[in-house]
Order: sequence, then C-alpha cells, then structure tokens
Amino acid sequence: MKNYRYYFYKAVVAVCCVLAFAFTTSCKGLLDANEAEVLTQDEFNKTTYDADVAVLGVYSKFMGLAERVVILNELRADMMDVTVNSTADMTALNNHTEDASNKYCDPTPFYEVILNCNSALASFDVMKANNILNEVNYRERYGDVMAIRCWTYLQLGIHFGTIPYVTTSIDTRAEAIDSLNFPKKTLDQLLPLLIADMNSLANLNDYSDVQLPNYINLGYTIQLGFINKRILLGDLYLWNNEYANAAQLYHDFLATVNESRNQYKTTSGTWQPGSVPVGFWISFLRYNSGNVNAYGNRWKRMFSLPSNDAELQYEMIWEMTYDYRYAPTYPFVKIFANTGQGSYMLKPSAYAIDSLWENQDQRDNGFTFDGRGREASFDWVNGDPVVIKYLYDYYTQTLDNNGTIHLNYNDVSDAFKQQGRWFLYRSAQVQLRYAEAVNRAGYPKLAMALVNRGIRTAFPVGFPSESSYNATTQITTYYPYPAPYDLDGRSTTTYTGPWYNNVGIRGRANLNGYSRPSWATANFNDTTLRRDTLNYRATIHNDSILWAEECILQEAGLELGFEGHRWDDLLRITRRRTQVEPGNRSDLLNRQIAAKFALKGQAAPDLSDAAKWYLPMRP
Repeated sequence: MKNYRYYFYKAVVAVCCVLAFAFTTSCKGLLDANEAEVLTQDEFNKTTYDADVAVLGVYSKFMGLAERVVILNELRADMMDVTVNSTADMTALNNHTEDASNKYCDPTPFYEVILNCNSALASFDVMKANNILNEVNYRERYGDVMAIRCWTYLQLGIHFGTIPYVTTSIDTRAEAIDSLNFPKKTLDQLLPLLIADMNSLANLNDYSDVQLPNYINLGYTIQLGFINKRILLGDLYLWNNEYANAAQLYHDFLATVNESRNQYKTTSGTWQPGSVPVGFWISFLRYNSGNVNAYGNRWKRMFSLPSNDAELQYEMIWEMTYDYRYAPTYPFVKIFANTGQGSYMLKPSAYAIDSLWENQDQRDNGFTFDGRGREASFDWVNGDPVVIKYLYDYYTQTLDNNGTIHLNYNDVSDAFKQQGRWFLYRSAQVQLRYAEAVNRAGYPKLAMALVNRGIRTAFPVGFPSESSYNATTQITTYYPYPAPYDLDGRSTTTYTGPWYNNVGIRGRANLNGYSRPSWATANFNDTTLRRDTLNYRATIHNDSILWAEECILQEAGLELGFEGHRWDDLLRITRRRTQVEPGNRSDLLNRQIAAKFALKGQAAPDLSDAAKWYLPMRP
C-alpha cells in the first residue's frame, strides 16, 4: 500500500502534469509540463488501483482551493473584514475595487482541479473500454470526479460570471493554446450544462461497492472527504430557480437517514441532571434558564471532533481534513489566528458581531446573544475579534462540567502543527437550502418551521398538512403535503416519525423564532393550499415568501458564518429577485454590503449594477 502522501495529497494526472495554466481574454492558455515527467495513458491506466490514485489526486488538488473559496465567499460579502495585516489584494477584494491583477482574480487553481478531473474522466473511459474497470467500479469513481468538476465550475461561475468552459482532457501543448477548446459560458448558460452532467450519471449514491473510502488508515476516516452528489445537484437546481427539483434532491438526501431520528435532523432536548440530549445544541440546564453558570454549548463541538467520531455523523456531511504531516498546508491558521503562527489577516466584520450574533434573543431568559457566535465562530483574543471556527485543532482546549469546549488562545502546544478542517456540507446547511427551495415553491410555513422551532411546533399533528373541518360531523381531516414537502414528525403508541426530534435551526440554538415584519402582509400559512382530489397547487404569498427568504438568509449567516457560503447565498437570492421580480427587494446584495461598511463608518461600494457582482479574470 502506498503511503497517504502519495494517495491523497499528490496530484496525479493521467495524461499530463499541470504546473501552470492561465487564461488570457481570448481564452488562450499555457501548459508548462516537463514531457519527461508526464505519464502516458498506457503507463497509468492499468489497474483499479490506478483509478483510485486518480480520484485521490483530484481531491488533493481540490484541497488547495480552500483559501480561495473561503476568502472569495466571505470577504466579498458582509460577515468578514480586513485587518491592518491584510494584503493589498485582500483589501481590494473587500472593497470591491479589485482589478484583473489581483491574486484572487486568477482562476488557475480552479482550472487545475478541472483539468485533473477531465484527465481522470478520460482515463476511466479508457479503462472501462479495456475491461479494467467494470460498470460498478467505473460509475462510482466517474460520478465522484464529475461532481467535483461541476462543483468547481459552479464556483467559477459564481465569482467570474462568464468563464472558459472545457470538458476534455488536455494532452498536448497545442491543445492547451487552442482557444477553440475553451468556449465561454455565462452563469445562465453554465447551470443547465452542469445539471445535465449530473443527471447523466448512473446514480447519485455515495461510494458503496468501491472500497476507496475505507482502505486508507490514517487514524481518522476519510469517508467525510467525498462530495455528496444529491446535495450538489440540489444546489444547481436552486441556482437555476428550479425549486421543486431542488427540494426533491434535498428531500431525497435527508430521506437516506430516515431510520434515524437524530442524524441530519437538528435535534435537541431537555438538558437535566442525568440526561444529556443527543446532538449539537445550545441550552441552559432545566429550571436554570437565568443562571449563566448553567449554560451549555455543545453546538461548537462539531468543529472540534475528529472525522471518525460517531456523533459528528449526525451533522457533518462533507469536510476535508488537513494533516500537518502532509501537503497541502492548512491555510487558515495563518489567515485568522492572532497568536502563534497566525498573521491575523482577516477578521469578523463588526456587522457580523453586533448586528447578527450579538443581536439575537435567547429563549425563556431574555439574554441577548447567539451561542453560535461568541466563543464559537468568533471570539475576542487579546482584544481583537478573531475567526475561531477553523482553529479548534490549533489551540489547546478544556471541557467544563456543562460539556462546553473552551480554547486557550495563548497556549499553542506546537505552533508548527497547523492542521484542521474545511467544512463544505453539513445538515443545517442542507435544511436551510431545502427551506429556501420549498419557500419559493409556495410553502413558506414549512420553510419557517425548519428555521424556527421545528416541524411539530409549526404543525401540531406532527406533519406538514392542510386541514378541512366538517361542521356536520365536527371532524377535522388533515391532508399531508405531497412529496417532496412531507417531513414526518408524528408520534403514536406504535410509531415515531423520523422528524419527531427536529427542533429547528434556531430551536437547536436556544433562540426565539423570527416574527413577521409589517411589510410581509400576504397570507403566510401553507394551509391556503387548494386541494383538488389528488392534485395540489400552491397559492403564492409573495410578501411572506420574501420575508421567509430573508429570514433563511440571515439564519444561514448565523449558522454557517465563515464556512464559505455567504457570497454564494447573497448572490443567488439577489440574482433570483433581479431576474424574477426586479424592484421587489431585489437590492438585497447592495443592502447587506452597505450594512457592513456603515458600521465601519465608511462609504459602501455601489453594487446595484449586476456587472459589478463578478470579478475580472486575470489575463
């Protein structure tokens, strides 16, 4: 067995070694690979072992995107800001004054991943044709690599708007400089292509027959290191404003663990002596809601637990683990920490702290704070606000009697052991995306049930339903929502539904639910759905849908802050509103960025023109 460095962190390409690849405005590229270092297909495509090396090589190159993805999606948005130590490129990105010479306007790292994917996919086709890979071995590896390529292209489309689109393997220098290989696609043109690629796969299942995730022993599992294809396809549909299709994909994913009432359900429970609820919750000990010494925060444990921890499987779906023993180097200690080897280059914005996390009301006791913010996603370290969500493996930690982790920011056991994780998909994120989709499909009450206090609180019968009262018989009949809007939280003497323990995103954080503002005057209840025998159609409540959408967006910031989704969320919703209903609160992106700069006492950049949403691509 070859070592882990060779397997997971070494970029292996079937046809050529991509050392540098940059695009000019005419899409001309340059491929600098030493021909003596290039493996030919005949030399490489011999065994399933070679196919596994290709897959892991793709993921190795993919791990190098972490810094760019997080910075592009957070610093351009409203919850992250620059420090006096930020580079000029970071400052320009934050101020939306970047030009094509900016480091973060260079698409090369993304295209290196894509070229690795293209080469691996071409190799798999050859190996299948030569009977080296059977159908099962082919489809699982092929689907995994195709998903990584689609995910990477989606990121390019989000940030650059119009991009060169290449799906073939680049085997020669001549192919690399042939602009015909790189037709340009807008984001609108790109999304249907990526959806078609994902739908072309034989299935969207995780690895089941191929043992690739199981036979590498590092002291921790790499099973969480592989992309989930259903969630990705759901995201693509959501970006393309295909709400029912997006809801179906998220629903299908969540249904894969219906046998569990805890996994991917955002659960909590009553915390009392001798009884500690399962999951990642924030709460006060029963009958002690006003006692600050009886406060427990188990939510932040998800960022500290190793990937092979059984409880972590309740929440985390896709994360990349960075080991200090192997390349690539974990980038976030340098970027965020202000002690040890940290350079403190970026920090939480004042808006994220003061207007979001420190402005939430705790349930029952009236305390104003969100436990997912202070001492969880950020903290004050030696007087500075610091992003700590990526630093749980860097600092030493203690565990108090309430099960709450505390980091010792001035005690780094080994400053040179920089390791940690990149969080890509987790259950709260999927539920928020599902809520966004079902809300736009005409089910704002269901969406807000997932955001606020859970299915059973919003629907006392235990499942999303509409009711009909017969005055003659005095019987109320409940009609369950159709798939994919059916989440079963019922409990009887003989049956308990999979969503029985769901308490909502805010409920798990011990927060009060959102209340509707005065401008959201349209009917909110999904119970205005019309029932014609077996056919359902939603009556759209535009004001309530817009309000629910902004609640979902805010909750995504509170729950997922700094995880690399914020610009993604802001742009997707603003783009949708501009396309579907221009003028109706479609200034969302501009409003959010303005709020960030207002708390700094600075003039905000004007992002009202859609052309300013996208970066210039480095020539």
